[in-house]
Amino acid sequence: MVKELKELTGTCVCVGEVEGKVTRYDPNRTYTKLDVIILNEHMTQDVLKLKNAGAILSRNGGLTCHASILARELNIPCLVGVK
Repeated sequence: MVKELKELTGTCVCVGEVEGKVTRYDPNRTYTKLDVIILNEHMTQDVLKLKNAGAILSRNGGLTCHASILARELNIPCLVGVK
C-alpha cells in the first residue's frame, strides 16, 4: 500500500510551487519540469541532468549544501532536510 503524503517539512532554499511525479534520482534518466527529484546525495557531474527538474527534495543538507546552491542558481524549487 502506498501512503499518500499531503505535506513535507524541511528548509526551503528556493521558493516555488510544483505539481508532478515524485521520483528517486536516477543518473541514467532524463527529467522534465513535471518531475520532483528526491536526492540522497548529489554528484557534481549530475548538474546538467537536474537543470530540467521541476523541484528537488533532499533528506540531507542545509542552506549551503550543494543541492541548495544548485537550486538557487537554476531557480528550481527546493526543500532540504526533509522529514
